[in-house]
Amino acid sequence: MLPKIFSVSLADIFGDKQRPYFGDASQASSSSRRLFSGRVVLMMILLTATIFGRAYYDIFCYVFLVLGFIPIIFFSTEECFYIIVYLLTLARVMKFGFDDMSFYTYHYYSFLLRILVFDSDFEIDRVSFVAFVLMGFYGLMFSGIYRWTLVLTIVTGMLLIKLIDRYNINADSAIVAYGLGAIAASVLGLMRDSSPALSRLIISSSMKVDEDVYADRFAGLLDNPNYYTVDIVFIIACIVVLLLTIKQRPIHYILIIVLTVFGVMSVSKSFLISYALVIAFWFIGTLRKGGASRATKFAFFAVILIGVIYYFAFDSINLFLFRFEQDENASLNTISTGRVDIWLSYLKEVFENPKIFLVGKGLWSRIADGSAPHSTYLEIIFYLGFFGGLLFLFCMKKSFEGMRMRALLMIPISVLLLRMFAIGLLTSDNTWIYLAIIKLLADNLEKQAQSAPKLAPQQEKRLWFSYPLKKEKELQT
Repeated sequence: MLPKIFSVSLADIFGDKQRPYFGDASQASSSSRRLFSGRVVLMMILLTATIFGRAYYDIFCYVFLVLGFIPIIFFSTEECFYIIVYLLTLARVMKFGFDDMSFYTYHYYSFLLRILVFDSDFEIDRVSFVAFVLMGFYGLMFSGIYRWTLVLTIVTGMLLIKLIDRYNINADSAIVAYGLGAIAASVLGLMRDSSPALSRLIISSSMKVDEDVYADRFAGLLDNPNYYTVDIVFIIACIVVLLLTIKQRPIHYILIIVLTVFGVMSVSKSFLISYALVIAFWFIGTLRKGGASRATKFAFFAVILIGVIYYFAFDSINLFLFRFEQDENASLNTISTGRVDIWLSYLKEVFENPKIFLVGKGLWSRIADGSAPHSTYLEIIFYLGFFGGLLFLFCMKKSFEGMRMRALLMIPISVLLLRMFAIGLLTSDNTWIYLAIIKLLADNLEKQAQSAPKLAPQQEKRLWFSYPLKKEKELQT
């Protein structure tokens, strides 16, 4: 008998009830009965239509700017967050020139300003406030005032993480919104060749397959497939957490299938590695949660997923095989597309220059040949130095203060840690949304564990989403 995901209505896809967390339905408020409220869905549709219109006419940038302020002014903080997350991957094209600031940035900062100035729930402890201010001053002092937007991105990102769990934000809704936005951005990216406006804003990525023969690598609205697939694999990792903890929705499976196809189209080796890691975690979690019966359903879904990938991304599969063949007898530097030499050059620069080692060279600085660090960890060392790195880590600690770490959170966290090894994400807007969603997941998992009926110790241990990462001795005390 086929699963329900193949015969559902639109209401079934998004679910009949929205829970403020992953608790019982009886504990959900009557005002939040669906994954998204009607006005959030309407606003998503209007903004999406505006963004697609922008592919042909610049005037839609102004329409987008005006429409984007409506939820910030009139909607709740929770609804605003869903829309901000939905628009994140679409922001790239909402500007006039390649180097211009996206109009989305104004919405993002306005959303944070609304929390700071007008939200009565806003509250921050003195130590965190001082740490964030010092981080801002440190960034401006050693990066220069002209890098103020990068500094602001980091400081406001930390603030967002600090405050995100104070609101009644449903992690399920936020993750689904992020996934829907990534799909909309990917569909828009497919229209690039037919739209002069999009081709002006998006630089295509390609790989050499033969003498004077190049094949395109899909990257949505971005110019780098690796950055593009960080969004995709992170969303899938978060959906896997949802599938292992709450009642499964058809929209979860639909998002995984569609996002996987787009991810394969990128022909990114780092995507493939991190995606395989997520699938392995998912399979292990499925076995622990439901044994053979759930493993059978997992295998059935995997067969469908492989079939869809084969049908829609067959050419990309061949390109993957070509890349692996090229790597068989290649050096480590070639396999990493030159990253090893770049990493060594940056490390040499750090350890040969005491000033860079101690205080850093500033955000977005480069070595002599102009190469980017291609690693978030190297960015922290090179941009901020030893003292700035310590301050950064302390600020991160304060941002995540109060969060209880649980086993399932290691799925999205491990994906980010792996991808950050080969991609620079320190100054990316997306990074702080990733971390905010992780903290939301942690908060939702904690509330679900608290609302679950009391079980025997062995039964409770099997529910590994409610099992904190602590030693057995600590648990007994």
